[in-house]
Amino acid sequence: MVEYSRLTPEVRQKLLDVVERVGTRFDHVLLDTGAGISDVVLFTISLADQVIVVATPEPTSMTDAYATIKVLAATQARRAIRLVVNQVRRPGEGRVVHQQLQQVVDRYVNPTLDAALRLELLGELPADPAVREAVARRELLLETQPGTPFSMAVVTLATGLLVLASAIVASRRQQIRRAVLLKVLGGQRRDILTLLLLEHAGLGLVAALVGSILGGVGAWILVSPVMGLGWTLAPGLVAATSLTAILLAAAIGAFVLRRAL
Repeated sequence: MVEYSRLTPEVRQKLLDVVERVGTRFDHVLLDTGAGISDVVLFTISLADQVIVVATPEPTSMTDAYATIKVLAATQARRAIRLVVNQVRRPGEGRVVHQQLQQVVDRYVNPTLDAALRLELLGELPADPAVREAVARRELLLETQPGTPFSMAVVTLATGLLVLASAIVASRRQQIRRAVLLKVLGGQRRDILTLLLLEHAGLGLVAALVGSILGGVGAWILVSPVMGLGWTLAPGLVAATSLTAILLAAAIGAFVLRRAL
């Protein structure tokens, strides 16, 4: 999307044609936009069901992320935006960035909205010199250096997202049928919603555990036996990722079930 500087009618139609053509071939399509809030970027984001903002701990990046979030909340009525924090220097720094952005949003943006905007932390990616080297050589990092910390973090994050999305999409119709059946049989709306949300939260926990186990085992194999380096598990990061996945799954479940209830 970076190659387009202005949203002309031709560019608009081209983006619509591409999204429509690709959308019929895949279950999920990622639209990677450039930084900033140009009309091309905003239009591209408007085509997406979910928004993921990528930021770094640097003040300039956090400022850009806040500006983007503020505009999306005002112009597209976004009330749930996901966050990935890149280039973290230590475990847990992503949570700090998430908390700081949420505090600013709560102070300056949410008072102007009809409903509060919530940021959901999907994960964090460590600062890794291999990323800059791959960019300089114009190579794909996951293909040329799959054992780097950044690569393993990407695999872990992607695995968790795929497991979560696949599980929720696969059970969507079944969940709606169960909700309708329980409602017909006299179940209270609150009880039905609580039951089904707990099930979705369980899916989130499974997704987090699967992603963490696969990513952790892969990282240990490559870093410790292969490279001969020390490797330690970050339980705080695993717990934070699991909690985020549970909350995200519950939120998606509530969105899916709103029509049936």
